Amino acid sequence: MNAAGSAQTRVTNNTADDGFPAWSPFPTPEQMAAPIVAQARQAMAAVTSFHFVLTQTGGGTPLMTGIETTGAEGDAVPPDLQALVSATIAGSPFNVQIAFRNGVNWMKDTIGGNWQEWPQSAGFLGSFNPGTAINTLLAQSTGLQIIGAETVDGVATHRVRGNVAASVLATLTVGSNAASGQVQVDMWIGQSDSRLRKVVTQGKVTSAEVEG
Repeated sequence: MNAAGSAQTRVTNNTADDGFPAWSPFPTPEQMAAPIVAQARQAMAAVTSFHFVLTQTGGGTPLMTGIETTGAEGDAVPPDLQALVSATIAGSPFNVQIAFRNGVNWMKDTIGGNWQEWPQSAGFLGSFNPGTAINTLLAQSTGLQIIGAETVDGVATHRVRGNVAASVLATLTVGSNAASGQVQVDMWIGQSDSRLRKVVTQGKVTSAEVEG
């Protein structure tokens, strides 16, 4: 099969004027992958809650001077969520708890242990929302192709690769504005339930990140 779409196959139940079976092109890689992603959109739309783990490699996302976020883990009942965000300050690791409840952003004071409201305008929490990111990612990924079948946490999955605007993935970061351009994305989608099990992106998601 040729990715450019030039490979062809015979269809034996259709006869051309010269008596030979007619030629019909193979489906393109995107035509083969698109139904898998479309089914994942439907499956994830029906999910009412989920646990998520976000890991960054090759550097963190600058939050403010001297502070970078490196990951997050939590639970979401969209649009609400609570998460433990991992970060570094002057190279030393620390964790901070955040929460979104009824449209209000909260952060737990690491010293007193009290929850404090953070207005959206403060910019500290940015637009972090993994539920929104998942839905938009599945809807707006382009150049899709199936690159293999792999097992994730004991679940058989299709591994689908595509490209998506960095702005779509900015809701998976805490703070910082979206980068321009496209990001490569790999998605592992359950073969039996069509649920999105894992996502790996490659490239700058926010404008503050450094390549590599």
